[in-house]
Amino acid sequence: MLTNVAAIDSLRAVGVPVLGEPAEPVVSPDVSERLLGELAYLLSRGNGMYAFDAALHVFPSLAVGGVAGDSDVVDVAGWNDPGLWIRDYDSQADGMLFFAEDFVGSQFAARGDEVVLFDPETAETEVLASSINDWARLVLLDNDYMTGHGLVREWLRDNEPLAEGNRLMPKVPFCAGGAFEVSNLYSGDAVTGMRSRAAMAVRLRDLPDDAPAEALLD
Repeated sequence: MLTNVAAIDSLRAVGVPVLGEPAEPVVSPDVSERLLGELAYLLSRGNGMYAFDAALHVFPSLAVGGVAGDSDVVDVAGWNDPGLWIRDYDSQADGMLFFAEDFVGSQFAARGDEVVLFDPETAETEVLASSINDWARLVLLDNDYMTGHGLVREWLRDNEPLAEGNRLMPKVPFCAGGAFEVSNLYSGDAVTGMRSRAAMAVRLRDLPDDAPAEALLD
C-alpha cells in the first residue's frame, strides 16, 4: 500500500486528463515494483495528463487504438515500443521506462529504483529522484525549470496550443548552441523529433572529444 503520494495527488490536481478510461497496470522488467506501483497510482485517475499549458505531458497507460490504430493518443506501451524511436538511439535509450516529457521532449523515465531525465539530443541521463512522488514534488516546486512552462507561456502569446502528439523543437539544437528562446522553437511531431535527435545523439557519441559543436549540424 502506498503511503507517500501527497505530491502525486497535488500534481494530478493541476493536470488535465489525457483519457478518461481507467488506467491499466504498467509493466517493465527495468523498473522496481515500488516505482511501478507509484506510476500506476499517478495514472489511476484520468489516465495520463497534460499540465502547465501542456508543458508537461504524462503518457496514459492504455490508449484505444494506440500508435498503430486510429487514435492520435500514444500510450506508455506505444511510446516505449523500441521500434518507435528508442532503437534509433543505438542502445543509449535502453533500460528505461519513459512515462512523461517536458515541452521540448526531454524524457522523464523510471530506471531501476530511480527517476531520471533523458536528454534527447545527447542521450545523457540525470538522476532526479528516488520516487515518482519526489519527482512530482520537484515539478510542483519549479515547473518552469522542470517542464519549460515559462517558454510555453511565451509561445502561446503568438501561437496556437500544441496539438496532440506535438512538442516544441529547437531550430538549432541546444547542444549545438541553440538558444532557449521562442524564436528558436517550432511545433513538431514528437516521434519525428525523437528520431532526428537520436541520429544526433549517435553522431555526438561517435565524434572526437575535441570536435566543434557545429559538427552536429553537418
